[in-house]
Amino acid sequence: MNRWLPPCCFLLCCLLMNQLLMAEPVSKTVNAANEEKPALHIGVPVSRPPYAYLDKEKQPTGILVNAMQRVCQQMQVTCSFDTSNPDQLLLDLQAIKLNAVLIVDNFIVPEVDKIKLTPPLCKPTPIFIQKTGTPVRSKPEDFRGSTLAVQEGSIFHIYLLDEYSDQTRLKPYPFMDNAVFDLVFGRLDALFADEAFIQSRITGTPLQGYVQFTTTRVDTTEFPTTTAMTLAVREQDNDLFNELVTALQTTSSGKDCAQWLATDTAKPKE
Repeated sequence: MNRWLPPCCFLLCCLLMNQLLMAEPVSKTVNAANEEKPALHIGVPVSRPPYAYLDKEKQPTGILVNAMQRVCQQMQVTCSFDTSNPDQLLLDLQAIKLNAVLIVDNFIVPEVDKIKLTPPLCKPTPIFIQKTGTPVRSKPEDFRGSTLAVQEGSIFHIYLLDEYSDQTRLKPYPFMDNAVFDLVFGRLDALFADEAFIQSRITGTPLQGYVQFTTTRVDTTEFPTTTAMTLAVREQDNDLFNELVTALQTTSSGKDCAQWLATDTAKPKE
């Protein structure tokens, strides 16, 4: 038996081997291009409607969660959202269980928590709300002897402690929806909150028809908004921080939170 291949078969084998060798680096290039970036795990508080909360399917939603989804699309990464209370989320960030944490107007000292804060996803507009028919009030002396509700532990709370606590009794609430009902039934004189919250939980709801409300904006010159509606990352995660800042600039960060609430793309789904 002839152990040698005919010349034509030998040439054919050489051509096939050459094509396979040439195809190998192309295949590697395609696989490398299709390789996905590592997913980002983002911590989200669950009791801050309309910014971040759980929908009927127990999935995180809200105008800031929607904003983060747009940021993730801009960065071309997959993002997952883990929910807990703000203090636990910061602990999980330091324990490297999370890549970033959504800060919803909590008062944070970055140097103490060893974190960096991005520019704001949106800016809150503080407003006093009270029943129509009562005197219009906004200055500390206007609320002398009254009871004023505020979100517990928020920058709104810190602001009132500094500027209003000498004149009025502050009543902090872990859940601001409870404060709304207390205002309706006369257990409070006024509520201090962001305009986006008031628009989503009072304006245009059955409560608006049940009781008429008056809103008054406050002078925000001294209002501490640096830790409002932002993202926190570990202080050593410089690359991630820079990518998030760039993506936020592209996705129109820094708008008024109430403006985002009014847009169809940012409106949270109940």
